[in-house]
Amino acid sequence: MSTTADLTQQTPTAAPAPVAGAPPAWQLQALLRPAVVPTREGVLSSAARLWLDWAVQATSAALDRTLDRPAQLQIVAASAPTPPAKFGIIFSHPACAGEGLIAFDAAAGRILVDALESDFANLRGPAALSDVEAGLLEYAALACSDQVLRDALATARDFVIRHFAGPREAQAWVESNKFAAVPLHLRLAGREGAIALYLPGWTAADAAAAQSAPPPAPPASLDATLELRLALPPLLLSKDDRARLAPGDVLLLGASDLKSFAANCRLVTSTGWSLSAATVIQDGAASVAVTAAALQIRVHEAIAVKPPEPLIAAVPVIGSATLTLDQIRRWNAGSPVTLAKNPAAPAAIYHRLDLIGAGELVRADQEIGLRLLEVAPPAGGA
Repeated sequence: MSTTADLTQQTPTAAPAPVAGAPPAWQLQALLRPAVVPTREGVLSSAARLWLDWAVQATSAALDRTLDRPAQLQIVAASAPTPPAKFGIIFSHPACAGEGLIAFDAAAGRILVDALESDFANLRGPAALSDVEAGLLEYAALACSDQVLRDALATARDFVIRHFAGPREAQAWVESNKFAAVPLHLRLAGREGAIALYLPGWTAADAAAAQSAPPPAPPASLDATLELRLALPPLLLSKDDRARLAPGDVLLLGASDLKSFAANCRLVTSTGWSLSAATVIQDGAASVAVTAAALQIRVHEAIAVKPPEPLIAAVPVIGSATLTLDQIRRWNAGSPVTLAKNPAAPAAIYHRLDLIGAGELVRADQEIGLRLLEVAPPAGGA
């Protein structure tokens, strides 16, 4: 994206060229889907589920290329037992903070070794994996992860290879990190094995919810559009106050004008993703203009983090603009973004992805506030 022209005024290219530092394709596609999915405990970021599906597809493709055989890797039902680990790949990825582990059981390890046997004949041990076979596994893992990095992630993050002496050592490492596991099923050249994906920061409930969530839709064109909004810092409301909101009520926003928020505003999508910090440079009756910071795609914290009971986080948003995935791909920090205001109700307030109400900005007690013109009934569990 150009730094001299409004981001919302650019036309995507017909044949997209590589862009240095652009987000990976799976992350762009994620913007078209809701950033969170409801669970009994609150909400779960859908980023990890999307990454999980992407990882399965990318790893299958990498195995195809590396082993020169068609490989199928599928997510197993949440109730399936976790396979014992013989060999693991420690990794990091943008959907979960910290390091995770991909662990192979002995059957999956044997499949990889046998697939390489045509190149490394007579190296297979009689029963347990030999040191030479373990080396071949490391070769396969390195080759596959290199293929994944080159073809899909487009990032400098490194994969670290760790070979465990046996299932007990691997299980001790998993238990010491308190990881939740997602079982995967490997099928290669008519043979089957099991792989477990251990994700940092996930609980067992998170893993089960991610496995149960619907798979991603087919990739969309870079011409696909999304709605961009300016999100102000969230307001903490009690559930009782939320239930009592009525047209005519004024919610004070804690600032004398929009520029007072400095860079504490964010450009977010209507699906709940945060793209960057934003600084208001001009506020008018018909639009609000901001300067965008560096692109950092993540779930908007205000809709993902549950505040202490009995409070909810209500997010005021102003204006809207339509951008394509290609424009997001070519994002440049410092570019201006103009968001048009709805003349009937220029501002709105949301709890997660649910509309609380819409209204207009007013001044009260030397502060700006949002006077509600319409109020939606509370959603269940709000």
